[in-house]
Amino acid sequence: MRSFMIASLALCWCFVASGSAQAQTPAAKFQAYMTSGNLALTQNNYPLAITYFKEAVHIAPTNQTAVTLLAQTTQTYTAAVATYTSSLAAGQVALGKSDFTTGRKKGSGGQVSFLLSPSI
Repeated sequence: MRSFMIASLALCWCFVASGSAQAQTPAAKFQAYMTSGNLALTQNNYPLAITYFKEAVHIAPTNQTAVTLLAQTTQTYTAAVATYTSSLAAGQVALGKSDFTTGRKKGSGGQVSFLLSPSI
């Protein structure tokens, strides 16, 4: 009986939570996406920032701040992935030659601080 009550309360809470999320105005949703995108950006989580900025642009496609942040974040992420991939390839070539000094020098030149996401 107790587990039924807990499950019922959890279900009610889900309905309340989903109702309040749907009650947000487009402007409030836009602001929430922009805030979340900027937070993800400060944490160098480019894939998450891109997701939030895409949602913001979907709500307000003419907002230049959202459009610019989406473009800049996408460009930064693409460049970071390219640098990472290039450094990894140089390190693998050097490893194949057992040239650990060159591999470390080439590999360390592309220090990139971001979270890789398999979905992007």
